[in-house]
Amino acid sequence: MKIRDRLPLLAVLCCFSALLLLPEVSAQAARDAMLLCAQTLIPSLFPFFVATKLISELGLAQWLGKAFAPISRRLFNVSGSGGTAFIIGVTAGYPMGAAYIASLRQNGSISKKEAERLLIFCNNSGPSFIIGAAGVGVFKSSVIGLFLYAVHILAAVLGGIMFAPNGAEKSAEPQTVRSSAGFAAAFTDAV
Repeated sequence: MKIRDRLPLLAVLCCFSALLLLPEVSAQAARDAMLLCAQTLIPSLFPFFVATKLISELGLAQWLGKAFAPISRRLFNVSGSGGTAFIIGVTAGYPMGAAYIASLRQNGSISKKEAERLLIFCNNSGPSFIIGAAGVGVFKSSVIGLFLYAVHILAAVLGGIMFAPNGAEKSAEPQTVRSSAGFAAAFTDAV
């Protein structure tokens, strides 16, 4: 076996040794990480996870898909569902944009090719994380957070335009799927 093949094992052993040799530092780092998660990450991401799931469950996503179809087709050459994925990606954040694209692909609303293209510009950080965690948490300024978020959205739009196919590609239109669940059931499922 070459030394290059053993590097991952060596790295794991070094980390494990550091945990054993410096237990106080390791315990404090774990406490700090849990506190950061409880105070910043969960409050900034959880509401967007619930809202995105509600949008999908209650049928609002299909309505948004039809409303944004002309804009998304003209800008990115994707279906209205792709436009909705972009909106969810820039409002809900990283995991939700990709998860929404996966659900669109699973229910047949978009093709595999469109899903791959959407992942280029719909998998973005959400405003709560950039403004709250990065802007206020790191730079102590919501103005800097807003600036970072604006740059993030601009980069996503430019990426979507740059990777849009030149020819007129037929995209699947969003299917009208009405949720049989009421608001209470959808909210419970989202939470």
